Amino acid sequence: MDNIMSLEINLDNNGLLTIQLPSTLDAVNASNMIETSISAVSGNVESIQIEMSATTFMDSAGVGCIVKLYRKSKEYNIDMKLIGAHGQPLSLIQSLQIDRVIEVQLAD
Repeated sequence: MDNIMSLEINLDNNGLLTIQLPSTLDAVNASNMIETSISAVSGNVESIQIEMSATTFMDSAGVGCIVKLYRKSKEYNIDMKLIGAHGQPLSLIQSLQIDRVIEVQLAD
């Protein structure tokens, strides 16, 4: 089972914060993920990309993390998008109509 250690966060020189999600985003690792991700949001961040290509399962706690991070990004007037969503996580995002609020770029 994945844990928070597989979460990767990178801020490039152009202010792009990329958050690589683990294969599973659920109640086990969601609270640590949101704390780590929100602490990375600062004045140097211009935009946020949540990389979901490795994520194969997400539950309501994972959705909550994404929504909390989105709200934080709006506080700082930072654009945020989900990249590479597919399978069950994409179905959940679409069924909850999160894709109407947060831009989603589908997996290739």
